[in-house]
Amino acid sequence: MMLFLSLLIAHHLADYYLQRHTWIMCKVQHHEKSIGLFYHILVHVGLTSCALYIALAQWTWLSTFALVFIITTHYAIDIWKTYQTFTARYYIADQLGHFVVLAITAASFIQFYPDLIVPSFSFLPFNHTEQISFLAWGLTLLFLGNPTGISYMVFFRPLTQNKDIGIAENDGEIFNNINSGAIARLTSVIIVGTGQFILATFLISLHLTWTYYQLLPFSKTDTAEQYSARKVFNYSYFLANHGLAVGLGVVLYLFT
Repeated sequence: MMLFLSLLIAHHLADYYLQRHTWIMCKVQHHEKSIGLFYHILVHVGLTSCALYIALAQWTWLSTFALVFIITTHYAIDIWKTYQTFTARYYIADQLGHFVVLAITAASFIQFYPDLIVPSFSFLPFNHTEQISFLAWGLTLLFLGNPTGISYMVFFRPLTQNKDIGIAENDGEIFNNINSGAIARLTSVIIVGTGQFILATFLISLHLTWTYYQLLPFSKTDTAEQYSARKVFNYSYFLANHGLAVGLGVVLYLFT
């Protein structure tokens, strides 16, 4: 579990937080010859190496094999993705492919070489259970930031395309533009995950009320089609934000 969580954290950091937009555009334009892809893979090599070394407390030939397996498959999947359109099904296939590779890597160590995996991290002053909780919380907060934001941008794009309702697709830019969606998700998961259910209900209700009153002025300026699209987007976005955050918060509350 510690190895898998460590690899996932490294993946999210490299794929979402440390991948520059110029690298992505370079990949789309130049595919396997892209210098942006090369830089992106270098970041993955560094972070994945750190995750493997920390979770195994040593470096063996198996570590090298695991690193080569993860990086080559990531490279192949990313090249494949550059030839596809940026739509939900290809986005899901891309991330699912990376997830499966990391799961296979962690499962292989657990099944065949369990003695290599350290029971706890020596640099964290907590017991094993507390360290698992620490990793789970860290991964959840990372996931609800940029990865979830970019995912929503992909999934909700059809609700805003060709509607001219002025909704920007920038939810994934949590470091460059801290947006209300990211704040709502992170606030919900923290409050629910720490067991503050009454406070969570109050704040979510307050956010729903704020969403409702935000929409009122547009009922006078939008066409019927635009206003309908705006309502569908805003309420879907509200439910997705809090639904995912509350669900993960409950899991954290029960198991950490």
